Amino acid sequence: DLQRLLHAALARRLPCLLEPDTDSFRLLTGPVEGVAGLIAEKYGPVVILQVLESSPRCLESLPAIARWYRDLLQVRAVYVKRFVKNRNQLDGDLQDALHSPKPLLGEPAPPQVEIVERGVRFAIRPYDGFSAGLFLDQRDNRSRIRELAPDKDVLNLFAYTCGFSVAATAGGAKSTVSVDVSPKHLEWGRTHFALNGLELTNHDFIRSDAAEYLQRANRQGRQFDIIILDPPSFAHGRKSKHDFSILDDLPGLVSAAGEVLRAGGVMMVSTNHR
Repeated sequence: DLQRLLHAALARRLPCLLEPDTDSFRLLTGPVEGVAGLIAEKYGPVVILQVLESSPRCLESLPAIARWYRDLLQVRAVYVKRFVKNRNQLDGDLQDALHSPKPLLGEPAPPQVEIVERGVRFAIRPYDGFSAGLFLDQRDNRSRIRELAPDKDVLNLFAYTCGFSVAATAGGAKSTVSVDVSPKHLEWGRTHFALNGLELTNHDFIRSDAAEYLQRANRQGRQFDIIILDPPSFAHGRKSKHDFSILDDLPGLVSAAGEVLRAGGVMMVSTNHR
């Protein structure tokens, strides 16, 4: 039964497997494809299995699932990331596993692996914590932004590793502003620009809370043609001034972003909150 479900999920991704200049995509969204508690993603030569805390039964099947993906897709390694509700209270073993180069199956991958999505290159880090550096389920949205971007001024809030900014710049954006509280992720974003041979002129990386940046941009009279708003469900504010909760803060954030959206502009709002 498990193999049948994995086969069916992969068959749905046949267009992804056949797509030129793409070696990375979501393999399985288990909660809606019959494998509760599991998400599988292919990042070039690596498969990452994400196990949700609510379904520990998945753990028993992980070795068999890992072998199935490795043998069928001929990848170098299969890694596992176990998710927990409160990431601030990780036990030592789970913390070590998230940063261990040793995979569940296969040969250890380098700390940074170059992948390609529709001709755009990204650097992912298979064992750098919970996330690998690119959310593959946003592939079509990155393509949409790329198509909309020519000669546009683009603001990317909660930019993470700046995937949308890279897509916009590859599509001919006049300028981009990538805003995130993490200097590490912004530097990772610069790496993505370098991988694609993109100049940094007119492309800014700003360490700031999204709400604080929007207030500042409004005071300065800045305007954008495209705004990407893809916040986490919850985030600690920079310097602990204000914690962000999507249930409480999203309406105000959308309203503030609207103040700096140029007439006729486009705002893309996305959430992973169930």
